[in-house]
Amino acid sequence: MTTTPIQSNSSASSDTNVTQDIYLGIDSGNGRLKALSSNGYSVRIPSLLYFPHSEISVGELDNESSHIVYAGGSRSDLWGKQWVVGREAYIMAPDTHISTADDKEAKAKYCLELLLGAAAQVVKSEKVELTTAVSIHDKGSFKDEVIAKLEGTHRVGLNNFECQLTVKVKSVVDEGVGAYYELLSTGKVKKSNTALFLDIGHGTIIISVFGNGELKFRKAYPLGVAKLYGAIANNLQMRKALKGIPGNPELIKAGIERGDFIYGNNPRLSFNFADIYKAELRPWVSDSLAKVLAATQQWQNEATHLFCIGGGVNLPGIKPALEKKAFECLENSEWLNAKGLLKIAQRNK
Repeated sequence: MTTTPIQSNSSASSDTNVTQDIYLGIDSGNGRLKALSSNGYSVRIPSLLYFPHSEISVGELDNESSHIVYAGGSRSDLWGKQWVVGREAYIMAPDTHISTADDKEAKAKYCLELLLGAAAQVVKSEKVELTTAVSIHDKGSFKDEVIAKLEGTHRVGLNNFECQLTVKVKSVVDEGVGAYYELLSTGKVKKSNTALFLDIGHGTIIISVFGNGELKFRKAYPLGVAKLYGAIANNLQMRKALKGIPGNPELIKAGIERGDFIYGNNPRLSFNFADIYKAELRPWVSDSLAKVLAATQQWQNEATHLFCIGGGVNLPGIKPALEKKAFECLENSEWLNAKGLLKIAQRNK
């Protein structure tokens, strides 16, 4: 599920002596955290965390990993702690890292830890005023907790860069609201229209229906792409190729996103699993995607627009099937929520 970032990661100011005012839209998906900033950065990192039990040195990290040290500030529970967010969390702790896909409360519980993981990629000043809009899977249940955990002043080390961030939460919205706001702002839809969104994510597939500028209906199904990765990992042919061991979902995901279906990074041991993918795709579509599509029937005739978004849109073979069902698969769909959230953060600034 490869996606070209909206903006380059090389366009921010390097002046560390002035206060930065940054607006940040954060879509903390179960598979990838996506964020867009007002100073020209796009961030796409795995939604994985690792809290080491002793002090670590991580060296130079790629743009899919962040190392955070919390020196002090509003979150006294984090004083003196450090953690890793993204791909490096998996590398350092393949069996003991935390995935937001495994815990329904993780996005709220670790919202600041994840935000700082994104901030490590965009902050270039020693003092920052950061205004953010974030999405959460259940705003009603978690909004107050998220605001309480995020807001305040935080003295941190972000990839060995020491700075002070003052965070203000502009808005906490349900997942999907950002994408709707983006399409409203670009004129793709009008408030008077009824728009149905099918969001195929890592952990869930979400149906959202918007009309008159409001969320009219929303339901999440725990049937996302992770189910497909799990089926591939436990496929008999995969286990045979790995001498009886199930496949690693992170390596499976990487092969699918690259489009080459190569499992593993060692040329002498890697192999192509395209046939395994094809064998498991149909059952996942039947057991997961088709069931959610059936649940949209009551809205399909009422809606003026049927949109499909999320990283799962980019799974090989999925887009043509959805288009046959009259859905429009939007370009850069994985980024739509983050784009809309950034605009919400900047609203009336």
